[in-house]
Amino acid sequence: PRAGGGGVSCVTPRRFFPAGPHPVAVPEVAAALAAAARVPDARVVAAFHHVPAAAVDADGPLHDATVLVVGADPEARAVIVGLAATVASGGGVDAGPLRHAATLEAMTAVLIEVNRRHDAHAGLAVTGLPDRAG
Repeated sequence: PRAGGGGVSCVTPRRFFPAGPHPVAVPEVAAALAAAARVPDARVVAAFHHVPAAAVDADGPLHDATVLVVGADPEARAVIVGLAATVASGGGVDAGPLRHAATLEAMTAVLIEVNRRHDAHAGLAVTGLPDRAG
């Protein structure tokens, strides 16, 4: 991100050990919060943590998942929620303030473990929202 602009953090601080991936603590609690602290005028949004990199390929099919989007700025979150529909069949869901970024970042280690154990490319899906099908 740059001052006056914005950015999307999909960083997932983690280390890999023989037993599998583990989240890594960052001083600001989350990588997205660290970015926001370093560029306070930027509209930082955290999203796409749980979408495999291959799903972002413009020629590939939509990933069978929902993208959770968090950030301090509601307008910036709305833009990224709309963008999420280009890579995930469940689109994007506004999941609230940027303070939830640490949870999204840490959950990635669990999803990596699920995919490793099941030789899959699983994602997360949000269901039951009144304004969405599914």
